[in-house]
Amino acid sequence: MKADDLVVDQFAQRFARPYGDVWSASILAEVSSRRLDALAHQYAAQVQISHVHRVRAIAAGGALIVALWLLYTAANAVTRGYYAARLRVATVFLAAAGLLILA
Repeated sequence: MKADDLVVDQFAQRFARPYGDVWSASILAEVSSRRLDALAHQYAAQVQISHVHRVRAIAAGGALIVALWLLYTAANAVTRGYYAARLRVATVFLAAAGLLILA
């Protein structure tokens, strides 16, 4: 059910004024408890889906940071610390880019 399904009647009226036309609109809506319960249920489902997506994005961001840290540690060990500064910059850049994509 959409919110538009609640609209029973509409009325628009135009008033001519010296400075231009003024419009007034009225909407008659049926808001029985059955219809409001259906809308509340749909809203709760949408909020739940949004919450699940947010939790998944946070988990993916955490996994990305852990994976990049492991890659940095391995690459730093292989290069014996010679490229440590460059690896840190690259790791921070990749983490920031990945988190921006997930946001």
